[in-house]
Parts: sequence; C-alpha cells; structure tokens
Amino acid sequence: FFAMKPSITRDRFCGDLSLDPRCPYVLYLCSSEFVAPREVELVKRWIASLRASADQAVRSCGVLVRPHPAHVKQWKDVTLSGLDHVALWHEKETMNADQGLYDSLHHSGAVVGLNTSAMIEAGILDKPVLSLVMEEFAGGQEETLHFHYLRADNGGLLQEAHSLEEHLGQLSAALRARGNDERIRNFVQ
Repeated sequence: FFAMKPSITRDRFCGDLSLDPRCPYVLYLCSSEFVAPREVELVKRWIASLRASADQAVRSCGVLVRPHPAHVKQWKDVTLSGLDHVALWHEKETMNADQGLYDSLHHSGAVVGLNTSAMIEAGILDKPVLSLVMEEFAGGQEETLHFHYLRADNGGLLQEAHSLEEHLGQLSAALRARGNDERIRNFVQ
C-alpha cells in the first residue's frame, strides 16, 4: 500500500461516481459484520446529520460509502440514489492492496468509520480518520483489542466522537485541514 499511486485523476474519479470534483468528499469505510451487523441504518442516519449540519462545508460535502469486502450482503439491495452528493461503491474490491480503495482514500478529504483495518491505510495516506463511538456497536469497538490501538489516547490516529454533534465539529475541522498531521505520521511510523 505504501508503494501504490493513484490510477485516476480526482476529476475523473469523482465524475465516475457522480460526485462534484470541486467539493471535498468524506469516505465512509464500512466495517465487518462482527463490528457492525446493522451499519446501513447508521450510515443513513449519519448522512442525514451531515445534511442537517449548520456548517456549509459539512452540509454540502460529497459522501462515498464503501461497503466492507467481507460484508457486502447488507448493501445488496440498498440504494442511496435519493441522497444528494452521495455515492455507494459497487466495484469489485479485494482485501489487500485494492486500487479502488487506494484511489478512494487518496482523493478523499476525510475518512469516517466504526472500526476497520482500512483506517490504517487512510493513515498511510495522511487522511484524518474519525469514528463515532456508539453503545450499539460497543462489541465491535470498545470490546476489541485492535480498536484500542487506533485510539489517540494510545498513540493512534483516531478522532473519536461520542455524539453526532461532536462528530460534526471534528469533521468540519478535518475537511478544512490540509494533511501533515504529526499524530497520524507517528502512528504510521
């Protein structure tokens, strides 16, 4: 993953997904079934909170949702076509060194998810990584050892929020950041 390069320009990548290339987009990385058995409902609530944000940058940002490659069945009949500036990744992907994942991360402004190893790849590309820590997903977050490695308090790269309001504030700052986060670099190192 460290050696990969983008395979497509941002304009073309966004255009292929019907996202506006002039606006940043947030990449939502879905989790495995163990972490998030009902993630579709969360993602829809999350997108609704973005669109209701008082912050124009958050309210108007694009959203790309990437189902976890081992948990695509819950997304099989889901369409997000009724939501403005939202795309659902449908391309085939693999578990390791996936070019589509690389391109999705590379062109994104920030990354959001519950708990997935792709958060590490986001860090490799110096992307802000945010998570909503939620009671309903405690088994796949708080109760897993690897989630604790991602936490900022433990030297990780994760920005945690315990409410949608807190998360929207973090996302607003992340969309305005221009990379070069020492905390993320130290974690990747």
